[in-house]
Amino acid sequence: MTFRNLRETLLDVLFPAQCVVCGRTLVSGERYMCLHCDAALPRLSMRSMTDNEIHRRLMAKDAEIDRAVSLMAYRRESPFARVIQTAKYGHRPGMCRHLGRRLATTAAKSVFFDGIDLIVPVPMPVLKKLRRGYNQSEEIAQGIADATGLPWTDDCLRARLHSTQTRKSASERLDNASRTYYLPHPDDWNDVRHILLVDDVITTGATMLACARHIHRAIPGVKVSVASVALTALA
Repeated sequence: MTFRNLRETLLDVLFPAQCVVCGRTLVSGERYMCLHCDAALPRLSMRSMTDNEIHRRLMAKDAEIDRAVSLMAYRRESPFARVIQTAKYGHRPGMCRHLGRRLATTAAKSVFFDGIDLIVPVPMPVLKKLRRGYNQSEEIAQGIADATGLPWTDDCLRARLHSTQTRKSASERLDNASRTYYLPHPDDWNDVRHILLVDDVITTGATMLACARHIHRAIPGVKVSVASVALTALA
C-alpha cells in the first residue's frame, strides 16, 4: 500500500465517511456517495459513442476521435461538482480509481472497449504531480484498467510544466496545450493500433485534442478514443 492510499484509508477510519455531495454519513454498501445522490448523478447518455458532444468539441482533421464517452455532466455551481473537486484536490486517489471503475462498468455495456489496445492517461508535469501527490487521470486510468483488464501506461505521453488552463479562452487553451504534451519515445508504440486517452474533465477539449494530435502524428495509422469522468456544460 502506498503512502497516499494509507493516508486515505486512515482518514476513512478516523472520521465517519460522508457523502461528497450532500454530506450525509454513509452506511454499509455506500462509497463516496450516498444512494440518494448516486441516483441523482447527472449522467450523460452513452447511446452514441461515435457521434456526440465530445466529438463536436474535438472536431479536427488531424486528430480524428474514434469513440468518446463521459460519465457525468459537470457544472461548477452544481453540488455534484464536488465529486470532481474532491477526487482532484481532496487527496482522494482511491476515489479517482472508483470513478474510473464506474465509468468503465457503464461504458462496457456497449462495445466501447472493443479493439482498444492501451489506456493512456493525460499526463501531469512532474513538479505538479509531486505537489498534489498523484495525477488524477492516472488514477482514473488505473480504475478503468482494473474493470476491463486492459493495459495502461504513464510512459507514452509526457507533459512539460505549463500555465494553468483556467480563465483562458478556447484558442488560448489549445495553444497552451499544444506546447505542453509530447511523446518521448514514439517508436516504442508503433505496434499499438488503438489508444484510449483518459482525463478527469473535458472542458473545451483543448487538452484531449492536443494529446490526440501528438499521438496521431507520432504513431502512423493509430486510432484514438477518449474517455473522461465528466464533461463540462459550456452553455
